[in-house]
Amino acid sequence: MLRLLLDTNAFIPLGPVRTQDIEEQSPPAADLRRIASRLGAHLLLHPESVRELSRDRDGERRRVRELQIRGMEQLSNPPPISMVEAQLGSVPRESNDWVDHHLLAAVAADAVHHLITEDDVIHRKARRLDLEPERILRIQPALAYLRTLLSEPVDPPPDVRLRFVHELDRGDPIFESLRSDYPGFDEWLTRVARDQRQGWTIEAPAGYAGLCLWKEQDDEYGLGGKVMKVSTFKVSEAYRGHRYGDLLLKALFQYLSANSYDVVWLTVFERHAELIELLREFGFEVVGDQRTRLGELVMAKRLVPTDDRPSEAFEFHRAYGPPAVDLSLAPAFIIPIQPRYHRLLFPEYEQQAATSQQPSLPFPRDPFGNALRKAYLSRSGIHPLPRGATILMYRSEDEQGITAVGVVEAAVRSQDPSAIAQFTNLRTVYSFEEITELASREVLAIRFRQDRLLPTPIGYDELHEAGVLRGRPQTITEVTSKEAITWLGQRIGRSP
Repeated sequence: MLRLLLDTNAFIPLGPVRTQDIEEQSPPAADLRRIASRLGAHLLLHPESVRELSRDRDGERRRVRELQIRGMEQLSNPPPISMVEAQLGSVPRESNDWVDHHLLAAVAADAVHHLITEDDVIHRKARRLDLEPERILRIQPALAYLRTLLSEPVDPPPDVRLRFVHELDRGDPIFESLRSDYPGFDEWLTRVARDQRQGWTIEAPAGYAGLCLWKEQDDEYGLGGKVMKVSTFKVSEAYRGHRYGDLLLKALFQYLSANSYDVVWLTVFERHAELIELLREFGFEVVGDQRTRLGELVMAKRLVPTDDRPSEAFEFHRAYGPPAVDLSLAPAFIIPIQPRYHRLLFPEYEQQAATSQQPSLPFPRDPFGNALRKAYLSRSGIHPLPRGATILMYRSEDEQGITAVGVVEAAVRSQDPSAIAQFTNLRTVYSFEEITELASREVLAIRFRQDRLLPTPIGYDELHEAGVLRGRPQTITEVTSKEAITWLGQRIGRSP
């Protein structure tokens, strides 16, 4: 069963001691506890966190917390702090770092599936330990994760729209942090509005959930070729965990590919570590020692392969895509997928009315529909697919053809539903109940990145004639013929 370790900053919002202690995270924390209970997931406190809470100098609050703690499960036999000291260093006993390192040791030792914390320092330390980012969650993403596993109905999905800057509601809360980061932000916004600049908004009932503004043909740093600058890239704090950063990148990459850009770049403050990590995940790199006058890093991504291109298939895709696959670098597999799961995993396939000037993205209800990083589960007996393998999603029943292309990040075999849920996190269409049912036998879990959707499917007859398939696929099938691989590469192309 899923085991979720709570940092004190995730536990405290669960049970405010007084009315004035109710904070912004209290409602989502309460929902987290409710959904965890319905799933049968365990919410745990580390003994070091309990000792930390017992040192509260406010006597009344400490006594109430002691009662709340009695109702919580504690982590038994926690792993020693020595598990992380080699990478993080030794720290004074009972310091904040001492507690942090114990929490991280519990994750590193797999004593728990996830740690839930709002502490930026812990998230940075987790990266130093090479822990998967999805194992260290904030409250909002953890809530979205559990809701996915429960298949609980959520609020209506947001609306993704192409907007002129002059159309934006400048009173929206999403602009508050931008004003504090950038003196003169409103004057800049007025200027670019008069230039008829555009961008994408993710529009929720309560306001903007995300915003991406861009400027065409801006090569301030001499990157060369056709260059786009992303002027603003922002996801609202209230909508963390819904993969809206992925959704904005999906719109951006689709536009860049359709309009044949060579390079895209942006600037970002070093303190925005999660955004930097997201950008690195999709091939953005820091440009030398360049800094803006405000001290921001300059990050750029090249979209056209160079002579020193990566020779490993996954790194090739990460560097230049999506879309970018090279079928000569790794095996290719055809994966049959039922239409009902296809609609959830690739919701935009149902809306192929995009144009080069205005990508028409769907309004997915679930995080896995927004994401570029997805997961698929199968009972196929095939060995785990290697990192970088190209996967060709074959929609069965109605389309009877390849509709989507992806690149494998990782794959594992397991019969443990909790381990599968941890591995797939917010990427999978399956509820925990469905995962448990599938895991009555060993399951192959595949994490992959969406590379592209095909404008028209490559039908079975065409695949059969080219020697890609010998019969209609019933399970994951490797494409072994070199001639078939060459044909697929030509048929799919390296760009849509």
